Amino acid sequence: MGNCVFIGRSTIDLMSFVEVMPGPDQKVNAIADFIGGGGSALNAAVACNALGSDVHLWTCLGKEHLYKSIVTAELNEHEISVVDLSLDDEYQLPLSNIISAKQTASRLIVNASQPDCEQVVSLDPKWLDNAKLVLLDQYEHPFVSTNVQALAEFTGDIVLDAGTWKSHSELFLSLCTIPIVSEEFTNGDKEKMQELCDQYGIKKWAMTLGDKGVFYSDESGSGLIPAPKVDAIDTLGAGDIFHGAFCHYYSENQDFRGSLKKASHIAALSCTELGTRSWLKHIR
Repeated sequence: MGNCVFIGRSTIDLMSFVEVMPGPDQKVNAIADFIGGGGSALNAAVACNALGSDVHLWTCLGKEHLYKSIVTAELNEHEISVVDLSLDDEYQLPLSNIISAKQTASRLIVNASQPDCEQVVSLDPKWLDNAKLVLLDQYEHPFVSTNVQALAEFTGDIVLDAGTWKSHSELFLSLCTIPIVSEEFTNGDKEKMQELCDQYGIKKWAMTLGDKGVFYSDESGSGLIPAPKVDAIDTLGAGDIFHGAFCHYYSENQDFRGSLKKASHIAALSCTELGTRSWLKHIR
């Protein structure tokens, strides 16, 4: 069983699922609703845990609040160990409002405007003694930048979940050993991604391409893993779930291509159900 540490974003998600995305000034009835934990690192941690790994989530939860109590209760239900990185008594867990349309498998997301928490704990390197793998998601930047040396000394693999290019992306690239990025990260430019990886001595990387699959590159070459064919009704969180599944499988056997393929199947499975948790019933 892998021991995986996820360092990154947690939110409280308020989701409504509708048949068709509403237009301006239009009212529609939801076919389902959800309120609970969200964010790239949290969703990935839940997926990794559900598949059987021992999971630890390091994230900023902040001050006592209804949002925090809801997220904490869910994490306890999944038996995920949590380290609250926040030292700021005023930091509040961000709220994301999400509308997901079943007919087009599309969504509208309104994220909270507050930045990452600036007052954070210092990392004791011993915290990572039993970890096989760490995932970073480009959030919790103040914590990562404060603890660069301790993270750089970690001897296991560090997976990077990177959606779009950010001002601090190069810092995260310099720490990771396996970046798995979306095509938006380099605007689909695989040569640019390879140049970045060469710059930082990275031997394995992958780029998710939505329903086209996953492009990968490693010491033995490169190629495309086609996406499994499913009847998708909701793609919300599929990328997070993909990263969580990859971390689980890779921590077990370090099979890069095999782990990408298995993670693709889990992410595709999640798209056949509404929301970021309904798919879990298929693996329990």
